[in-house]
Amino acid sequence: MRYFNNELRALLRKEFSASNLAALARLAHDAAVSVDRPLAYFLLWQIFLTVDNEWHERPLTVDVAERMREHLAPSIDSYLAAARGGLSPETEIEHLNEISRQFLSWLEIQRHLPWHSKLA
Repeated sequence: MRYFNNELRALLRKEFSASNLAALARLAHDAAVSVDRPLAYFLLWQIFLTVDNEWHERPLTVDVAERMREHLAPSIDSYLAAARGGLSPETEIEHLNEISRQFLSWLEIQRHLPWHSKLA
């Protein structure tokens, strides 16, 4: 069986660009439809799909892309690393809640970012 967590973690380490955000969204979707417990991957798919769609409407600067990666990637990477060893349902939900909190706080930060022309 394909182990999606390693692939997702590898993509998380790369620069957040339009192509990488789309790749993260596709991979999370592939995982969600392939596993018995899709909640985490569904959440990741929706996060990356939302962010990718948002930044199709405006230019994504290198600085903003890095700020986004620094804001979102740690909680996601922490979950993916912990899930490798197996998680209790309670621990998994706490990780997913933290990912959700970070994503919601990013959306608030993102609302106040200026539009620029230097693309990532």
